[in-house]
Amino acid sequence: MSNETIVRDRFQRIIGYIETTPSERIARDKHRTILGFYSPRDDYTRDKHKMLYGAGDHLMSLITNAAG
Repeated sequence: MSNETIVRDRFQRIIGYIETTPSERIARDKHRTILGFYSPRDDYTRDKHKMLYGAGDHLMSLITNAAG
């Protein structure tokens, strides 16, 4: 079971989504393409290629960077 949060810009346009599953959170752009993953257990964010992006939850940063 998963839960999804819509991310909007200051003009209320959808710029991405954050999907929460029991084991991780997944950042997606407005076309639902995966941008990255956050593992609460490890407390690391990884990009779409599973390369380390940073310590902590940086999913919003991945979404806003992809939005331009």
